[in-house]
Amino acid sequence: MSKLGPHILGWTNWPDLRGFIKKTQSNIIKAIIPMAHDTMKLADLKQLSPSSKWLLRFYLDAQPLDDPKRRARELAARIEPYAQHYDIIEDYNEIDPRDFSFDPPKPLNIDTIKRYNEFSAEFGLIVHSWGKRHITGCWSNGQPPNGAWPYLEDCLRVADYLSLHGYGWPIMSGCPQ
Repeated sequence: MSKLGPHILGWTNWPDLRGFIKKTQSNIIKAIIPMAHDTMKLADLKQLSPSSKWLLRFYLDAQPLDDPKRRARELAARIEPYAQHYDIIEDYNEIDPRDFSFDPPKPLNIDTIKRYNEFSAEFGLIVHSWGKRHITGCWSNGQPPNGAWPYLEDCLRVADYLSLHGYGWPIMSGCPQ
């Protein structure tokens, strides 16, 4: 089984995608919905790699944390119609505890971390009530900074998985070195 975990954003290269899934037998395969939600194609891929776990990520233009528990319930309501087809459900993607500030770097925003912690823990409890596993974090390279970990206790306790992105290692174009 491969450690490669493809992100399916759509079905434009269907023959290549089928071949890749069949060949790699990836442990986890992520589908970004609603762009990549097609139950017939998903069923076909599951037959090609029956032991793979399927991870759902719902694409969002905004990831508000102003009212964490309410926002968790809102996201869950949007995802629930798709959840039956997946094994693992991801919450927000790449929350930056420094408020998306690479240039110039800003100090850690503890309030953002605390609100994400509350949001993710609530979302995880909802996902578990559906009988699914929950993945928290999904942070970009270098996130969260060391000072954030003590404030993430609740979401880490509820989650089944922690996602820390490693793309572009050891450097990424446009990111601080």
